[in-house]
Amino acid sequence: MLPFFALCWFAHPAGEDYCLSAMAVDKGFWGAMDYWYYNYHGRFSVTALVTLYSVALDPFAVCKFISIFTLVGLLSGFYCLARSLLRGLAADEEISWIGILVFVLFLSSMPSLFEGIYWVGGVLPYQTGLVLALFLFSLLLSYEPSAGVPVRFLRILGICLLTVAAAGCSETILAMVLVGLAVGSMITLKWRRETCHIWMLALLVCVAVAAVVTLAPGNEFRAQNYPLRFRLGISFLKTAAFSVYMLLTSWPNAPALAAATVIVAPVVFRVTGNIAVTPNRFALSLLLWAGLFAVSVFPSFYGTGGRPGPRAIDVSCAIFLTGWFVNIFLLAGFARGSLGKELSVPPRLFKTAQIVLVASLFSLGNFPGAARDLVSGAAVTYDRELHARYATIRAASSSQTADVEVPRLTAMPQSLFQSERELHEDSDNWINKCWAQYFGVKTIRLKAN
Repeated sequence: MLPFFALCWFAHPAGEDYCLSAMAVDKGFWGAMDYWYYNYHGRFSVTALVTLYSVALDPFAVCKFISIFTLVGLLSGFYCLARSLLRGLAADEEISWIGILVFVLFLSSMPSLFEGIYWVGGVLPYQTGLVLALFLFSLLLSYEPSAGVPVRFLRILGICLLTVAAAGCSETILAMVLVGLAVGSMITLKWRRETCHIWMLALLVCVAVAAVVTLAPGNEFRAQNYPLRFRLGISFLKTAAFSVYMLLTSWPNAPALAAATVIVAPVVFRVTGNIAVTPNRFALSLLLWAGLFAVSVFPSFYGTGGRPGPRAIDVSCAIFLTGWFVNIFLLAGFARGSLGKELSVPPRLFKTAQIVLVASLFSLGNFPGAARDLVSGAAVTYDRELHARYATIRAASSSQTADVEVPRLTAMPQSLFQSERELHEDSDNWINKCWAQYFGVKTIRLKAN
């Protein structure tokens, strides 16, 4: 985990971050909230967070801490979800290691570290929403109706607040939470009625948030940029095809996943030793897993007509990993009920899996690139050159009529940089305009080669 945390120190705003911060500084908190809701989108959670830190704090410092909080939040979220599912069945140490294992596999396999961890514009709508959703379902799954009144009240309040905050992050998270709550309400209505009312309350809150988000006038303005939007049938077909394509081709660290499955197998077999999972429940779990995975990509196809970006696929990756390990536990219970005998992992296979896990984590996926960005000094050079660029622009910002020209970056670490969100030679490019608006100068452009 260390290289991923270390790279947080070198994260910088990019692209839309400057537009959002400039609008916050110019219009203030409520003015910016109103502007974005009526002119761009209904993602009020993201707008509130960006506007708040842009007005009250230094965005250049905050973005580094947002990356750190995202990593800590994901690690905590995976742990809390594992704990809520395995409480009373596995030891605390085993639950902790399972949470860490899922977190590390996620870091290794996520399609874009830049959009998922180190770019605020991608982190807040998707990863922040994912973290909030993990905590939300952890609270729901661990809710005990027999607890005292103060404890139950605080849990219900936390569930409602998390529902509002998560669903207000992005359409992807909204759809995922809405479907998860709807299915959870139906399952608890059939098998655990004493908690059904809490799931239904959260579902009603989510439906209300969905109305606020989807009815935002700004959605219509933004949708005009996507002529292929709102085609329901084609969106379903594209979602199904793309989901299958991702499952078959989009996992850069499959050996680590296979090895991790073998490593957790002893815990799985022990936990499910006295649990027989019926075929119907196992089939329902598989359908829910597939449904949530498809739901995570559907909003992009429906809202834009195009495939989801890497930051949205990052969420799909988290759903896949979480569902994988949940269904491994259920599969073990189903197999035990079907075979009627003890299951075990041969010691030699277990040792081999440990070696494969370590080797694949260090040689495949995102780790080699993250480590290279640090060891090669690319991250340090990138950070230094951006600070020099800021100093040049600020020196000219005393005059709002200044035309600023800045040098090109010589270091472009793959974990921290995306060329699509870099400045251009054309000062009329929208990214250049965002920079100029934020720093208070007339124009900004890159020096020509």
